[in-house]
Amino acid sequence: MIALILYTNSIKITPLSLSLPILAFTPGIILITSIFINHELPSIVGILGLILIIIGSYLLNFDYLDKDLLFPFKQLVKNKGILMMFGVTVIWGFNNSIHRFAISLSNPWFYTSFGALILAIIFTPIAYLSSPKEFKSIFKRKSLLILMPIGILDGAMV
Repeated sequence: MIALILYTNSIKITPLSLSLPILAFTPGIILITSIFINHELPSIVGILGLILIIIGSYLLNFDYLDKDLLFPFKQLVKNKGILMMFGVTVIWGFNNSIHRFAISLSNPWFYTSFGALILAIIFTPIAYLSSPKEFKSIFKRKSLLILMPIGILDGAMV
């Protein structure tokens, strides 16, 4: 829930070209957490692939005009949206390892359905309480026609 709020706020206030490449660091977090949570060790090729992904993300945020090698790291501290997206990265890194562990104790169908149900139960009252007028406006025909395809695609993603 926290990651979703951070993600949404990040893409609202920061250009996608700056915020989304930060998600490329998620495999690095997963690599570390999977060692401890799932007892999975990566191969050398996997580690090299991860390094290439991280270098690519670094280069996407590099300021070629300024030529400051630390610019991407400074942006992580200065840019609130990028910092929020890094928070998403850390949460997703832990979550993915925990999800893998939980699914190994259950099955993918039950786990996915139960997770989506819990999110709906938690978020619906929060959405209503944060803005009852906006919440009610969602159920107007025009809003439903716009939001329905998004909901269907988001449901397919889950």
